[in-house]
Amino acid sequence: KATQAEIDSATTSLQKGYNNLVLKPADYSKVNELSDLADEILDNEDAYEQKDIELIYEALDGVEKGYSILYQGAVDTMAKNLDFAIKNAKVKGAVYTEVEAAKAEANKLNKNDYTTDTWNALQSAINAVVYGKTALEQDAVDAMAEAIYEAIDNLKLISADLSALIAKLNEAKAINLSNYVDTA
Repeated sequence: KATQAEIDSATTSLQKGYNNLVLKPADYSKVNELSDLADEILDNEDAYEQKDIELIYEALDGVEKGYSILYQGAVDTMAKNLDFAIKNAKVKGAVYTEVEAAKAEANKLNKNDYTTDTWNALQSAINAVVYGKTALEQDAVDAMAEAIYEAIDNLKLISADLSALIAKLNEAKAINLSNYVDTA
């Protein structure tokens, strides 16, 4: 049989053991992964609808770190809120204003005034325009407009055939004006 002192000592030892127990932290891996995705969206905030950005901020504001495994359900809810906000974030469409302006400038030109090669290069630049890009692809859309403007700048006029004019000028020079009456 144990004495009361031995029982008290064992109880104290057990209590110290309980006092030293530390709960495992909750698993935040999904929250962290989704927070990184949310940050990527926020880095390009202007490309998204404002209401969607606000929802992402709200979901991020709802993330609280430091929960133990006992509150894993709350952490999972934080992840679900982030996931919902990210999946519902709609990217705006790219702006094609410069592309349309470049095409309008090209449409003012007359194909017959330019060399075939340079005119075909302009047509290729125009035909390379791809519509339906998102605001995240705005650089590519801007590059399309730049390609059209560059092709316009590189157009080369067809050289006029001056041979008939030169022949007539040479004929005129060969005329002896003293044989003619001045009717002017």
